[in-house]
Amino acid sequence: MVVGDGRKFPAALIVPDWHQLEGYAKHKGFDLHTRADFCHSPRIIDLFERQIAARTQNLAQFEKIKKIALLDHELTVEGGELTPTLKVKRRVVDEKYASVIDRIYANSETVER
Repeated sequence: MVVGDGRKFPAALIVPDWHQLEGYAKHKGFDLHTRADFCHSPRIIDLFERQIAARTQNLAQFEKIKKIALLDHELTVEGGELTPTLKVKRRVVDEKYASVIDRIYANSETVER
């Protein structure tokens, strides 16, 4: 989910495909054991940032995702983050993950790419 309304730059909350990411980490020999390890690994975060940069290269600078945070679990209907038709409830996600979103922006006074 892209966040950043009223902020200096767009950022994203990402739930990885855990099966694929674990296979990638094993192939690369990363010593990561828990989902939290993956979410805080600079190598994994860099992987996602590079993939996003490659896929958004045709966007204007102000439209590009500058920072990301990985979430260690899926957004779900049961958790209140999704509607029954699987649409993201932005307000709920913004409230539930406020500390994660604030941390993205607190760690990035000015980000230019």
